[in-house]
Amino acid sequence: MQFKKTLGALMLGGAVAMSGMAIAQDTITIGVSYPTPTHAWAAGMNWHAEQAAERLEALYPDIDIVLVNSPDPASQASAIEDMLSVNHIPVVEFFN
Repeated sequence: MQFKKTLGALMLGGAVAMSGMAIAQDTITIGVSYPTPTHAWAAGMNWHAEQAAERLEALYPDIDIVLVNSPDPASQASAIEDMLSVNHIPVVEFFN
């Protein structure tokens, strides 16, 4: 029971902190890098990533999700470097 109260308090505190960050920023941009689909599993991941991005952007208008797929590890590394250094976008990466 104590654990649930502590977890609830942490979640509430996190939500309050995140809402303060959202007020300070107009749009939050998140980059997602993943391999170009070469087989069914990767194609499914690609499709679901696109669907999730659309749903999240519709639900949260202040979030912009940038999806980048790359045909090989070198291209993926270059895309991630561009997102981080040129565009200053935090990145979630799925290894190629």
